[in-house]
Amino acid sequence: MREDSTRGLKRQCSDTAPSVKRSRTVETVTVAKAVEVLRCQMECPPPEPMELDVERNTDSGATNKSLTTVTLELSPKPRRAPLFEGTAVLPDGSFSTVTSSGYLGKPLVLLFYPLDFAPVSGPDVLSLNERVDDLWKLGCEVLACSVDSQYTHLAWVQHSQAESGLGGSGSLRFPLLSDFTKRISKDFGVLDEACGISYRALFILDSAQNIRFSMIHDLPDPFNADDIIRLVANI
Repeated sequence: MREDSTRGLKRQCSDTAPSVKRSRTVETVTVAKAVEVLRCQMECPPPEPMELDVERNTDSGATNKSLTTVTLELSPKPRRAPLFEGTAVLPDGSFSTVTSSGYLGKPLVLLFYPLDFAPVSGPDVLSLNERVDDLWKLGCEVLACSVDSQYTHLAWVQHSQAESGLGGSGSLRFPLLSDFTKRISKDFGVLDEACGISYRALFILDSAQNIRFSMIHDLPDPFNADDIIRLVANI
């Protein structure tokens, strides 16, 4: 029932996706390109946030250049992340208040996703969950956030993957933050106000909580955990 309502919501909001100005040339966004740009900006004044059209390779080998776009920003110039506070579900299933100050001194991967139990949300969270050890080795923490309540978060964790959940109690290894008031999503600029949900978005914050990488996209595939790890290693 939740999945059906999510599909309906997706249809209702299909015209409210982030508006991204199309560039004249179509470029393939790869982590190598992102790291190259980031290193260049360490020596040069950073330009305005980049807006890139993305080529997607389908299983058949064909390249789709039609409608899929992302907004990609890499910036070594200090731009403080918004402060945030909310109730989160911890890996042990308990509830706790999580604040941005609690992550000060460590890099942070902050993932926004639309809704618990939505088909696109599980793969994003689970792909990070599978590689969280590699991020921890870099001293980086991980936090995922949606507009669901902490109680819905807990139910999502406790359901099996066959039931569109995250695999059962103890399966998730980092907190899920509730943005029930939608303030966090709005402050980070990822709230679809017409639908009342967050866009799929990823932010990488450095140890001083400056935003060093951000990406908002509508791709059907999950964020690539390998790319995220390599970006964190180069910040």
